[in-house]
Amino acid sequence: MATEEQSALADPTVVRLAAAKGVSPARFVLQWAVQRGISVLPKSTHTDRLRENLDVGEFELSSDEMDAMAALDKNMRFNDPGVFCLGMGAFCPIYD
Repeated sequence: MATEEQSALADPTVVRLAAAKGVSPARFVLQWAVQRGISVLPKSTHTDRLRENLDVGEFELSSDEMDAMAALDKNMRFNDPGVFCLGMGAFCPIYD
């Protein structure tokens, strides 16, 4: 499980870029993923955050902001199905 220090939402670059747009880091990262064409399933039990998640697309990230986000890649994966399958008694690697 990711620690708070590993969270993209706490990354200084994300925090800075989100602040410059006047949005939360979560909303910034959500927009970044959507602009990349990635399907995102945000989760929250807070009404204000649910509403915020629906506002995706109200702003766009510039190519410089997209490049800054791409530079954050640390080759880490937190949702590897191979790990989850082990708990179910099987090994299901995502890469052959």
